[in-house]
Amino acid sequence: MDETDPFDVFNVLVAAEILEFQEIVNYLQSYLIENEVNWIEEHFSLIHDTIFQYNSFIELQDHCMDIISKYPEKLDFTSLSEKSLISLIKRDDLQMKEIDIWEHVL
Repeated sequence: MDETDPFDVFNVLVAAEILEFQEIVNYLQSYLIENEVNWIEEHFSLIHDTIFQYNSFIELQDHCMDIISKYPEKLDFTSLSEKSLISLIKRDDLQMKEIDIWEHVL
């Protein structure tokens, strides 16, 4: 997959989720996390918004939450889904106080 466009990989990942091809979902999540870290960070909002619409993107959700916990300033808290916001607040490693999160949301 060396020459593959990460957008294409991401689109196939979403299609695999819709078609319930869990092995492909797992493989493509791992591929993106291991090989496309910069691309994920560059397109963070798109990826974040998409992956939290589905339940099986656990690896990517965890990876995105790790990024948010280390670099909370990269995120527009008002755009977070309820599921994403709850997941973020439950984390113990967030480099931001909970009150600051709530201030951004409000």
